[in-house]
Amino acid sequence: MKNFFKTLFTGSDNNSADIGRLLIALVVVWPMIISGYQVFWQHAPFDLVTWASAQGGLLVAGSGGLLIKSRTEPTKE
Repeated sequence: MKNFFKTLFTGSDNNSADIGRLLIALVVVWPMIISGYQVFWQHAPFDLVTWASAQGGLLVAGSGGLLIKSRTEPTKE
């Protein structure tokens, strides 16, 4: 499991930490926490279409950011 998370949050060389991948994970998890708080503790209605559209937009933006900086990542030796 440790190797999985190391591979998930590091660059293509699997050695240097990648802040972009860490931020994408945070941006994906944070709306889940906020939505859970609003629905379960504040009894707000949950709109799945709006939530899924927002998550999709965040993932597209994050993936685009990773694509833009992919040329600057260190390579495997």
